[in-house]
Amino acid sequence: GNKITERHAITVGMQKAAFCLFLVIQLVVMITRPLSDPSECRYGNLAANMAATGNFIEPKFIYQGVMQCFEGKPPLFFQAGGVSCLLFGKSAFAVRFPSFVCSLLTVWFVYWFVRRAGNRKTAWTAVLLCYLNPMFYVFSGRCLTDMMLTTCIVGGVAAYAGFSLETRRQSSKWCSILFFASLAIGMLVKGPVAIVSIGLPVLMFVAITGKWNKLRNHAWIRGSLVLAALALPWYVMMCRINPDFLHYFLYNENFARFFLKDYGDKFGSGHESFRGVAFLISLAANL
Repeated sequence: GNKITERHAITVGMQKAAFCLFLVIQLVVMITRPLSDPSECRYGNLAANMAATGNFIEPKFIYQGVMQCFEGKPPLFFQAGGVSCLLFGKSAFAVRFPSFVCSLLTVWFVYWFVRRAGNRKTAWTAVLLCYLNPMFYVFSGRCLTDMMLTTCIVGGVAAYAGFSLETRRQSSKWCSILFFASLAIGMLVKGPVAIVSIGLPVLMFVAITGKWNKLRNHAWIRGSLVLAALALPWYVMMCRINPDFLHYFLYNENFARFFLKDYGDKFGSGHESFRGVAFLISLAANL
């Protein structure tokens, strides 16, 4: 028993060392590598403009020679980047920093969830499998919305797991409210796709386990109020500023883009690749 415990302690130590090493490498890359991807440059400019103008409501940038509101994404990621620019100065590192923080928060959710069901060695193994996944590692140091959305998804699923597994009624209620908060934050990061991304794995879990009765204990009223209080104000303000915003954002960006090649993209050229290419890229990146 003592030998097994000692081996586990050594393994955990090595896992922590590996994690810290790759964290340092990521930070060096974030500082030294300039913004390169078109989306990364665009999102970096949106964040820097928020910091420069003090307007943290409308994400604005110069497109086709005109300063205009970017209606393709909600503002939370750009707001986080703007705050980061105020703290660290306008730089590639500053606008990438929110993604880095979100990656750490995501692996913390993974550690917390796995640690509940296993030992520290298993939890740290899960952390390394998550963090060193090629796509996860790359996106954890990029100025893109994907890592913040990933944090919302993992946080929402972990919160629902806590709600479903927690035996103490008060703790279960708080986990339920955190689930709705994750939905709200996801709505401010990337829109309704967050609700689908969080809701589908939860729905599959309930269907597989047959825990439909547990849904009656969900904090439906308080959770819905939290969701509305966090997410609705920005959408209402944007509709008052631009009455056409809601139609373009909800229909073009969150529905038509998944089914139509030319979905009316106002800020790019739509889909230029063949259907299904995203799945092939994902498969190759995760080999």
